[in-house]
Amino acid sequence: MFKQWIVLLSLLLSLPVIQVDAQSRGNAAAPVSLQSTFDGHFPGASDVTWEKDLSGYTAFFVKKKLKMQARYNLSEVWQYTDIIIPREMVPAAVLDHINDTYGSPAILGMGYHDSPAQRYFILEARVNQKRVMLKYDDDGNFLGME
Repeated sequence: MFKQWIVLLSLLLSLPVIQVDAQSRGNAAAPVSLQSTFDGHFPGASDVTWEKDLSGYTAFFVKKKLKMQARYNLSEVWQYTDIIIPREMVPAAVLDHINDTYGSPAILGMGYHDSPAQRYFILEARVNQKRVMLKYDDDGNFLGME
């Protein structure tokens, strides 16, 4: 009986923390200053929604028919942009490397990552019944596998 009370008390004490965290992760409006910064970075973006968490804001949007997300820290500084891209936007050198090295694996998803520190294509593929992430630079050079 004592253990049940401890569990119940733990749950009740953690409820306010869970509620605050859930509120901070929901679809929240970004500050006006951040929205202005975003509009300058991504003019013409549509279907923009914002999510806030403990370390910053993420904008989910569409631009030029591509689904994107842009990440900003709490100081409203841009951190990175991830873009879901179609096969025709992937350099031929990347597709050639994948086919030559892995024998035409199933490509599950393709994207492009842009940040101040790095820019790369990332492809999710099934290689030997295992999901892997393959990274390539802008020229199609293989950077590694995760």
